[in-house]
Amino acid sequence: TLVTDNCVQYFRSMNKLHNLALSGCNITDDALPFHDELASLPSLQLERTNVTQAGVDSLKNALPGCQVTR
Repeated sequence: TLVTDNCVQYFRSMNKLHNLALSGCNITDDALPFHDELASLPSLQLERTNVTQAGVDSLKNALPGCQVTR
């Protein structure tokens, strides 16, 4: 998939997203700082990415209302 760490910044302004499926995308923990703008996101899918478990744990702490799967 063509979504990379650099592309994730474009999701920042989409604060009404209900589901963000980034599974299979070439993203890493470097893409995760975008979470501040997506505080109301209910679901984030990160299967088959290069996001680490530490990155997922960080997201779960930052977005307690979001179901993050990896």
